[in-house]
Amino acid sequence: DKSWCEITEGRDFYDHNVQTDWIISNPPFSLITPMLKKSMEIAKYGFAYIMPSYALTYSRLIMCEKEGFQVSKIVYFKNPKIWGFGFQCHFVIFEKCSNDYIKIRK
Repeated sequence: DKSWCEITEGRDFYDHNVQTDWIISNPPFSLITPMLKKSMEIAKYGFAYIMPSYALTYSRLIMCEKEGFQVSKIVYFKNPKIWGFGFQCHFVIFEKCSNDYIKIRK
């Protein structure tokens, strides 16, 4: 079973309250923090975003760790010229942490 959200199709991500195994998104860059929070509420195993490098801040990483998620992989890629902006983006995978990892970080 697959579910999806697309605001232009009348399916707002913030109204989606069903637990989901994985979330994959290219969120609006101005809404990274609210997207992280919502994703952590409903993602069972993890989530992955395309996001600019400046958005992966220490405070956001700590926020995710406190909710039991950690970055498991970052895939850097060359931005297509059609995107029309100059900052580096990457695909970031956040996975649910094991209890051992959470204990070590506390």
